[in-house]
Amino acid sequence: MLEDLKQFDLGDYTSLINNIKLLSWGNELELECIYAPHNFKLSYKIHFFNCSEIDFSIHSPENSQDLVADIIDFKLEEKELEKTAIIYTDIFELFIIYDSLKIEKLTNLKI
Repeated sequence: MLEDLKQFDLGDYTSLINNIKLLSWGNELELECIYAPHNFKLSYKIHFFNCSEIDFSIHSPENSQDLVADIIDFKLEEKELEKTAIIYTDIFELFIIYDSLKIEKLTNLKI
């Protein structure tokens, strides 16, 4: 389910989303994430650029006060000229049509 994160060396263990930012009136979406396998914790950001559609839906409102959302599924697809991302968490689902993306790895800390 997290296979599409493996291409960024982030797919073997759980990733958490701890913040979502809409920038430039929704033209850019930024997800602040934490990847925490065994003995270290990596903070990273996923930037989606030139977004033409962002659909956000909460499917577990009872968890909406949680500080982090557990990424359950992360899919990147490309059909014809359209790139899409579908991110499903324990709290919400995010559907994005975008032009490009960038993964920014920030901090690698031993726990």
